[in-house]
Amino acid sequence: MVTPSLPAATATAPKKLKSRPSIKESIQLKLWLKAGGLCSFHGCQEPLNYDSLTLHETNFSNIAHIVAFSEDGPRGKHPLPIARRNDYDNLMLVCTHCHKLIDSKENEHKFPVDLLHAYKRTHEEQVEFARELVQKRSKTHLVRCRANIQNEMVQISLEEIQDAIQPRYPASRRFTDLDLTRFAGDDSPAYWQSKKQEVSQAIEKMLTPGGATDAVEHISVLAMGPMPLLMHLGNCLSNKIPTDLFQRHRDTERWAWKTEGKVLDFTFTKVKDGASADVVLALSLSGRVRLETLIGGPLEAATIYEISLDGEAPSPTFLNRKETLANFKTVYRKAISQLSNQHPGLKTIQMLPAVPAPIAVLCGRELLHKADPVLAVYDFNKDKNGFDFTMEVNNGR
Repeated sequence: MVTPSLPAATATAPKKLKSRPSIKESIQLKLWLKAGGLCSFHGCQEPLNYDSLTLHETNFSNIAHIVAFSEDGPRGKHPLPIARRNDYDNLMLVCTHCHKLIDSKENEHKFPVDLLHAYKRTHEEQVEFARELVQKRSKTHLVRCRANIQNEMVQISLEEIQDAIQPRYPASRRFTDLDLTRFAGDDSPAYWQSKKQEVSQAIEKMLTPGGATDAVEHISVLAMGPMPLLMHLGNCLSNKIPTDLFQRHRDTERWAWKTEGKVLDFTFTKVKDGASADVVLALSLSGRVRLETLIGGPLEAATIYEISLDGEAPSPTFLNRKETLANFKTVYRKAISQLSNQHPGLKTIQMLPAVPAPIAVLCGRELLHKADPVLAVYDFNKDKNGFDFTMEVNNGR
């Protein structure tokens, strides 16, 4: 699109006033910018840099005086001083047709000064609203969760974040930054409770007006950490705010979703009927959940269900496509609904996860507060060769 040259002020006074001063270029530019290059007459919004019929590009704009420069011109009897009639507040950017309409003698009385000011103000507010809307849709608030892998901290740099979230941009340099580092021996109830509280407080601060940001309208989560804490993180995030989840890919060490490769699906099956009222949901995705380790434990008599990859073996590298994450979301929501229907009065699901980080976050975020069961989340303890209870998710705390 060709940038139009700035127009000279269109004469609204009789020809005898040839000495009328021209409109300053700075004011002309402001009119173009505030009007968005469109006619400011109410309901017109004709583009002023090209002809809508032939699409030929040139400057079709007029700058109309609301109060004419001359007292003999349209609305010229207004008490506005002559010295202020070339000011920005007294000018409108319009098309030739609308300029002729509002300045013609037969129609002048239909377009008084106050009405034209209202037309201009409304149009410029609409242009500004559209600009702000586009800008808001381009920004996202960042939640970064860093953790250690084999006792080495994995950092997530700003460059990695920008690469992943494009075409969006960080809404602020002030990230919601969570350190979910876990070292050997960090299996005590005190550790889980302390970290759970840190996550709750950080997300509450982010979502509180005047906190980390004034208005969170989109969230991007780049997370690594223990699965129970990531599920709690997801549960703290509002499911009313659009949220994108990202995965760190081991082969490329990038967080951006891949656009090539197979999109995978999932199955939800009952593994065994149990004698107790306990219900176990195993997520065998990054690896196989070793259900045999439940023998001899408190969940031995539970009814067990499992979500697994459809036609694929569990793998830590299966999650490459955003579409695969969406497929899991569909199956997971159906699973939660079916468990509630098949086990009336079910209050708690015993969750055994072997999943990538974004799926852990999604598991917590997709739960309906006060409607879905609580998740009692377990963590596999290699030293014990079994599962330890860590925390409850979706319990309102």
